[in-house]
Amino acid sequence: MEKLQKKSELQPKKRNRIVYLDILRVLSILCVIAIHGAAGKAQDINALGEPSWWWSNVVNSITRWAVPVFFMISGALTLDSPHLDNIPYFIKSRFLKVGIPFLIWSIIYSLIMEIYILGNEIHFPEILGILFMNILLDKSYYHLWFVYDIFIIYLISPLLKKIVVHSTKKEFEYWLGLWFASTVLCTLIQSLVRFFGGPEYYYVHILNIPFVFGISGYCILGYYLHHHDLSKKLRMVIYIGALASVFLTAFGTYFISLSKNTLNESLYSHFAVTTVTISIAIFIAAKNIDWNGFLTESFQKLLGTLSTI
Repeated sequence: MEKLQKKSELQPKKRNRIVYLDILRVLSILCVIAIHGAAGKAQDINALGEPSWWWSNVVNSITRWAVPVFFMISGALTLDSPHLDNIPYFIKSRFLKVGIPFLIWSIIYSLIMEIYILGNEIHFPEILGILFMNILLDKSYYHLWFVYDIFIIYLISPLLKKIVVHSTKKEFEYWLGLWFASTVLCTLIQSLVRFFGGPEYYYVHILNIPFVFGISGYCILGYYLHHHDLSKKLRMVIYIGALASVFLTAFGTYFISLSKNTLNESLYSHFAVTTVTISIAIFIAAKNIDWNGFLTESFQKLLGTLSTI
């Protein structure tokens, strides 16, 4: 009886829906679709400056916040979850939810790539090795990179929880400052070095802080913004910065690409200063809108359903 009780305690409890996070998730899904739909034209350097190219460029400039906000939502919802206290259960449940569909789709995409696109003859058991290497090296299909990052976040989430639940607001801000320096500022420096003719990858030794580097920073940022309110004055500064960032991304991408005679996606990067600013603005704007004031309960339930697709 005791064992049954302990097992039941580990089962997920129904979480009350947080409307603004559901809305952000649905909007992020739509933006990711828009990004993939517009990507092809932006890469056509021969169309640079044409209306169709500008349309693609503007769509990319407006929607690149989608993936960062996905991770911010994950941080807001996951990092204080009681399920993280039982690491084996958490990892197992997440793998069943994400890992199995990922493996199935990776196999499907790999087979399509090998047979129909590359025209390779498939023989057993060689195909097993090809499938294994494609999945291991993220070569099944380019858009699946997102799932690899999700797995990494799942693996480190129990450790991130230890940080967030024991951190003061000042300690949060210190951590986010280190993340901004090691990831966002470093990305900016590397982009500038490449623009002025330097190497493709420039190692900024002083900003190499592995513990706070990368996509995990968006998870911490999402948790911070979800649990801490920003002043109205600071929010207005961020909104203005985000609006300026959209224009800077669109026109900056055009002029840099024009000078290099190839599409330069530095300002589309998930870690570009412009993208970070827009992502923060979108997140806090959604949080500070009273959605209950004009969305019916049935529509909120619909959003909750759509956000889990």
